Amino acid sequence: MTMYFHGHCIRSNDPRLGSARTPAMWGANGWYLLVPPRSYERDTPTRYHVNILNDKPLSQWPQKSAYDSASECEAARIDRLQKAQSAFDSAKKSGRDAILIGPDIAVSIETLKADVSAYIASRCVRSDNPGLGETQ
Repeated sequence: MTMYFHGHCIRSNDPRLGSARTPAMWGANGWYLLVPPRSYERDTPTRYHVNILNDKPLSQWPQKSAYDSASECEAARIDRLQKAQSAFDSAKKSGRDAILIGPDIAVSIETLKADVSAYIASRCVRSDNPGLGETQ
C-alpha cells in the first residue's frame, strides 16, 4: 500500500517506518507530523553546526503534532515551514548570529536554518500505518 500526501508518499513497508511506538500510543486513524531528528557538531567553542538526519528511519523522527486528516497535517506542515522560513529570513537580515525570541531566549541563525531544513524534510504519516508499530 502506498500513501500519497501532497507530493510525499511513503509505502507502508518502508523500512524507515519500523518503530517501537504503536498507533495505540498516539490514538488511531489520524495523521502525524514527523520531523527528522538532528545532531549537533561544535565548530568552535561558541558555534555549532546542526545536521538534519533525514536518512534515519521514520520511527526515530519526533512527532510534532497529530491531525484528523492528511490535508490538515499537510497544511500544518506548510504553515510551520513558512513560519520557520520567515524567522530565518528575519534573523539573516539582522546580520546577527542569534536573535531574541523572548525575554532572555536567543536562537541562533544556525538553529533557525535547521528548522527550515527539518520542515522541508518533514512527513505526514497515517497513525494506523502498520510500519509505525514495528520494532527494529
